[in-house]
Amino acid sequence: MQVATGDAVQKNAFAAFRNILKADGIPGLYRGFGTVITGAIPARIIFLTTLEKTKVASFELVKPFKLSEPVQAAIANGTAGLTASLFSQAVFVPIDVVSQKLMVQGYSGHANYNGGLDVARKIFGAQGIRGFYRGFGLSVMTYSPSSAVWWASYGSSQRIIWSLLGHGNESKSVPSSGQIVAVQAAGGIFSGAIASCITTPIDTIKTRLQVMPVNNQKRLRARQVVKRLIEEDGWKGFYRGLDQTLQQGKLFRQVNALIVSHLREHNLTQAAMAVASATMTPLSTEVPSNKLLQLVAKGLAAEKDEASRGVSSIASFNPTSSILASDGTLPAVDFSAVQDTRGASKIFPKHETRHISEHKNVARCARFSPDGKFLATGSADTSIKLFEVSKIKQMMVGDAKDGPVRPVIRTFYDHLQPINDLDFHPQNTILISGAKDNTIKFFDFSKTVARRAFRVIQDTHNVRSVCFHPSGEYLLAGTDHPIAHLYDVNTFKCYLSANVQDLNTNSAINQVRYSSTGGMYVTASKDGSVRVWDGVSGQCVRSIVSAHISAEATSAIFTKDQRYVLSCGKDSTIKLWEVGTGRLVRQYLGATHSQFRSQAVFNVTEEFILSIDELTNEVVIWDALTAEKVARWQSNHVGTPRWIEHSPAESTFVTCGTDRSVRFWKDLSLSG
Repeated sequence: MQVATGDAVQKNAFAAFRNILKADGIPGLYRGFGTVITGAIPARIIFLTTLEKTKVASFELVKPFKLSEPVQAAIANGTAGLTASLFSQAVFVPIDVVSQKLMVQGYSGHANYNGGLDVARKIFGAQGIRGFYRGFGLSVMTYSPSSAVWWASYGSSQRIIWSLLGHGNESKSVPSSGQIVAVQAAGGIFSGAIASCITTPIDTIKTRLQVMPVNNQKRLRARQVVKRLIEEDGWKGFYRGLDQTLQQGKLFRQVNALIVSHLREHNLTQAAMAVASATMTPLSTEVPSNKLLQLVAKGLAAEKDEASRGVSSIASFNPTSSILASDGTLPAVDFSAVQDTRGASKIFPKHETRHISEHKNVARCARFSPDGKFLATGSADTSIKLFEVSKIKQMMVGDAKDGPVRPVIRTFYDHLQPINDLDFHPQNTILISGAKDNTIKFFDFSKTVARRAFRVIQDTHNVRSVCFHPSGEYLLAGTDHPIAHLYDVNTFKCYLSANVQDLNTNSAINQVRYSSTGGMYVTASKDGSVRVWDGVSGQCVRSIVSAHISAEATSAIFTKDQRYVLSCGKDSTIKLWEVGTGRLVRQYLGATHSQFRSQAVFNVTEEFILSIDELTNEVVIWDALTAEKVARWQSNHVGTPRWIEHSPAESTFVTCGTDRSVRFWKDLSLSG
C-alpha cells in the first residue's frame, strides 16, 4: 500500500492482500521472508542486549536529579529504546532494503529478481555499499524515535497508572497478578498508539525511497517524496495502512483474550498466566465458555469446505470483517428481530426509468455483474446484450458532449435457441449463458471484437438457470433434469448429487442460486418445491415440498446472511423461508404472477422486495420486514415484463419483457 501511486492505491489492506494472492498465490505473501529472518535474529539480539544495558545505566544517571518516578522511567526507557534501535538498524537496514525489493518485484514497474542474493548483487553493482543503506537516515528517524517513544510511554504510563491505583512508592500493598497484567496491557496499548501516530508518516517516506529502482538515474530525495505524496493523496497519504494496523491490533487482542480465557477455564492457570504476561492480556478477561473451541470448530469446517472446492482459506481472510457482512456489504436485515411491525413500513425511494435498448424478440432474462458495473440481457432471438451501467446513467442524464451515448458495448450471437439465464464470473471478465439448445457458453467481454463464445459446455438437457460459485471455479446449471448439474470450470467435469432417489422428484429446475459464501445453494422447481443443498457434498439439507402448493416455484435466492431464502411462485405469492427450520417467516401478497417465470428480488440493502404484477403491468414493492406493499409503479412496458433484476451494488434495477424492450430504473437521489 505504501509504494502504490495515487492511481493504483488499493482501497484497503484486504484489497492489496487479494490482488497479491491473485497474481502470485500464497508465495507472493512471503517474498523476502528468508532474507528478513536472516537479518532479524542478529538485529534482535543486538537490540535486546543494548536495551537492557542502557536502561540500567540510564536509571543510574537520572537518579541524582531527583525527578518523579514516571519522568525517570520515561527518560531511562526512552534513552534505552533509542540507543538499542540505533545499534540494531546498522544490521537491519541492509536486510530491509533487500526484502522490500523482493516484496514489490514485478509491481508498478519494479524489476524482477532471482532471490535475495541476486538483489544484493545488483544493488552492490549499481551503487556499492551505499545502496544497502538507502533510507538509513529515515530508518533511524522512524524506528529510533518510535522505539524511544514506545518505551518511554510504556514505562511512564505504567508508573502513572500504578500511582492512580494506590500502588506508588509509598504503598506497601502488593498488586494482584491480574492487576499487573491489566496495567501492562493498558501501557502497551497507549504506547503503541502514540508510536504509530508519530512514526507512520516517516515509515511511508522511507519505504518509498527504499523501493525505487536501482537503475533510477534521477534519485528522489526525501523532500521530493513528501511533495509527491501530498500531490497524490494529501496529508492522509502519510498514514496509509494505519487504520489496518489498528484493526489488526484489535484482532490480536481478541485472539489473546480467547486463549487466556480458554486456558484459565481448563485449570491451566500457570499457562494462562504465562500467556497473559507475554501478551499483556488481563488474566481475568471475561469470554463466553468454550468460545475458542466453537470458533476453531467453525474455522476447521470452513477450511475443509474450501479445501474440497480448491479455494484457499487464506484468500478469504479479512481482519476487518467483524464490522461487515460476509460479502463485504452492510449487515443483512434480521427478519427475526421484529415480530409485529404493522404500520412501521419504510418508504421506497422514487426512481426514474428509461428505455435503454431492445432485442428483436422477447427479452427473457437479465443479470448485473457482482460490482454492479455491467448489465447483461438475454433474448428469445438468441442474442445477448452487454451494457455498461455508467453509460446508461450518462444517457439518462442527457449531458453527453460527444453525441448520443450508446450503453450497449457488446452483442453476442452464438446460441441456436432462446437464452434462459445469465451470470458473471465473480472475478474475471467472463459472462456465461444457459439456453434451450442445451448449452452453457462462455464469453470474454474484455475483447471488443469477440462475438462468439470461447468455451462451451454441452449439457444433456435444456439449461434453464446458471450460477457461478463465489470462487469462480465451479458453476451450477438448473435444467429439465430434477438435480442441479455442478460443473468444474477448468475441466468441465459434471457432478450430480448422490441422493436423487430419496427426493422422490422428477421435476425440472426453474432457478438455481448459490449463497454468498458458496456453502449452500437453493433450487426452485416446477413441482412447486424449494430445496436447499450443501455446497460441498451436494446433499439436500432442507426440502420445502409444495412451497408454492402445486404451482411452479419460479425463483429462489438467499439473503446475504444465508439464514433465509426468498422464493416466488406461479401461485402469486412470494415467501420468505428460514433455512435452519424450513419455517415460513413472511409472505408477500398482492401481485399476480401465474404465467411467466417471475422473479422476486431484494433491493441492495434487503429492506425491500420487488416483483412484477402480470395483471396490472406494474412493479410492486414490499417492505421486507412488515410485508406491506409500499409502492406500485407502472412498468412502462407494452405488455408484461418477464424479468426483474436488482443491482447488488446500488439503488438501480432493470426490467425486460414481452415487448422486447429493456428498461433501467435509477434512484433519483443517485448522481449520474
